[in-house]
Amino acid sequence: MSSSKVITSKFDFIKADSIESALEHLQRDNVKVLAGGTDLINQIKTDKVTPDAVLFIGNTPGLKTLSTQKGLTIGAAAVMEEVEKNPLVLKNYPGLVEAINSVGGWQIRNSATIIGNICNASPGADTVPVLVVHGAEVVIAFMENGVLSERTVLLEDFLTGPGKIALKKDELVTAVTMAPVPENSSSAFMRIARVTLDIAKINCSAWIQVENNICVDVKIAIGSVAPTVVRALSVEKILKGQELTPENISNAAAEVVNDISPISDIRSTGKYRKKVAAVLVRDVLISAVERAKGDK
Repeated sequence: MSSSKVITSKFDFIKADSIESALEHLQRDNVKVLAGGTDLINQIKTDKVTPDAVLFIGNTPGLKTLSTQKGLTIGAAAVMEEVEKNPLVLKNYPGLVEAINSVGGWQIRNSATIIGNICNASPGADTVPVLVVHGAEVVIAFMENGVLSERTVLLEDFLTGPGKIALKKDELVTAVTMAPVPENSSSAFMRIARVTLDIAKINCSAWIQVENNICVDVKIAIGSVAPTVVRALSVEKILKGQELTPENISNAAAEVVNDISPISDIRSTGKYRKKVAAVLVRDVLISAVERAKGDK
């Protein structure tokens, strides 16, 4: 087990006392950013990465933000346990709470961060599908002519492939933001795994807005079925404007096969993932609809 290994490689350990100082240190080559470290530490232990320096941002001012004032803003150093226990997050973003609860045990969630889950860029990351259906944007800090600046990127565009993100070496992700949820809308998340704490064979999130049992708007995202989390655009197109009957939901969910390209790996076969995708999409849609209608 990687948790029993010791770190044998040598590297500089740096604590960032501000976002500006963090960006200054990122000018160096081969620097890895550490917040919770639940992925990075194991990668270092197993020699998957061999950094020259590790930059700790876990206590950096301005990065522990968790704000529900205008939608939801989650700072790079805010741990998952804090997010999932926030009552307004549970009320407005229940799918995110379900996704966080799927990330390891409570010990992991007391260290792991949402931003870390994003930046690890795993196709099966559990929090990413929920963030995608809520239209999440990634906030990126950088220095321009000596002045601290920032840009935002839609999460779907930020993730470019397995382990790959649209981030320059001298930039730092400081937060992820989501807009306020409209009335009569809600989200849900579900996954299938070999065992509870394993990485998902396939996961899925849906956000839906309902009026008089009609689908006003819907977004569906699925993980572990493509190089990055993908939207089930075929399902969304069919469902919009339709009455949300069990038959209509099932028929729409069946079209997910047009949106995914799963592979076979150590956790599952592509054939299995493709077969269960429609069932998972159907079930997560039913859960989101019930919440949007106030039935659950």
